[in-house]
Amino acid sequence: MSHVAEITRSLINEQSVMQFSKSKPWLKSLRSDGINAFIKDGLPDTNIENWKYTNLNQLNGVTGVRSPKVVVNKNQISWLLNEVETNQLVFVNGYFQEYLSKIIDVGQGIRIASLCDELLNSDFIHNYLGKIGSTTGNPLFALNTAFIEDGCSIVVEDCKSVKPLEVIYISNGSNATCHHPRNIIVARNNAEINIIERHIGIGDEVYVANSATEILAEDYSTINHYRVFDDAVNGINLSSVRAVVKDYSYYNSFVLSTGGRLNRCEINVACAGERANTSLSGVYIARDKQHMDHTTSIEHLVPNTTSVENYRGALDGSARGVFQGSIVVAEGADGTDGRMSNKNLLLSPKAEVNAKPQLEIYADDVQCAHGCTTGELDEEALFYLRSRGISEKNARAILVEGFLNEAFSGIQEQTILNVFHKKIRDWMVI
Repeated sequence: MSHVAEITRSLINEQSVMQFSKSKPWLKSLRSDGINAFIKDGLPDTNIENWKYTNLNQLNGVTGVRSPKVVVNKNQISWLLNEVETNQLVFVNGYFQEYLSKIIDVGQGIRIASLCDELLNSDFIHNYLGKIGSTTGNPLFALNTAFIEDGCSIVVEDCKSVKPLEVIYISNGSNATCHHPRNIIVARNNAEINIIERHIGIGDEVYVANSATEILAEDYSTINHYRVFDDAVNGINLSSVRAVVKDYSYYNSFVLSTGGRLNRCEINVACAGERANTSLSGVYIARDKQHMDHTTSIEHLVPNTTSVENYRGALDGSARGVFQGSIVVAEGADGTDGRMSNKNLLLSPKAEVNAKPQLEIYADDVQCAHGCTTGELDEEALFYLRSRGISEKNARAILVEGFLNEAFSGIQEQTILNVFHKKIRDWMVI
């Protein structure tokens, strides 16, 4: 049996699956669909085009056992948004922790809860869970579906959330266990919300966080979704986002990846309504032997939809970066405007990047463009800064931050923008 086959079998741990045997019928059926889809497809390997550059053999030795419930001290958490008062949801190993969380002001039209509470106390979430993302052909999403238990549930209708919502996922690994947070984010009827999501790890143990998020924006609504992946040194973080954007709505995503041993961030967006708009942007910075994979897909399914995609990477040491971006314009989706850009800096001769931008166009009267570049720091610019008395380390930091800045254009909130700039500066001075 191959390593991949062994890992596939270990991830569907019989004892872990049995704990869900008393679920509600519809939820039990959904989990069963996830299990069957994952067993059918198996863990993706490098023979699959979308996984050509990311080898999941690093999961070898992972037990598939559910990560345990543990207690985390508040002193171990640092909030990203210290300058403004925020609503805060905290999860440890995928479990909601009320004692670490703070809901200060929800307001009418905003429903914020842990997914576990929604599943136990009502069937409200049945309207959305499993309806946005499909398990077919998405093995890690299917694996998450097999173990749906907890995560965040955010539904906003006919209002604009003044305070941002901060969601923190803490992984405290032990014995190479797994957890599978499942999240639902919905904005409807002229709603707007800002969500900042952070993934962090504690300790040096191996863990696997396999999160999945379903997102729906419809009827003139806006979702601003900012994420930070700051996992521990041996953390493995595999995340999947499935988003549907409908009439006159907007999904804005920004991702900053800095931590973990292996990070795969996959985003699939369907522009499925008139004047639907999406913006995907991100920055990945890595060193040593870190591996960071950002794979995106934007589908333009109806006429007159727009998308902008802008990713930047800086790789040092023996780090490896992967960017795979796909824009698909369906037949009849005339008036589509889709643009994609990916640029990378190699800060070390051992650093590596694999980039694969793609366009598939099946309609006329569209405006689409994509481009990708990879290079090193400009020696003339570096010399110029050094000649002004700036140390080499600081000069390199200035140039790298300036290069990455292009990806921040989609962030409107100054407080959040300041947070991301600080994260990059902290990374540069290490």
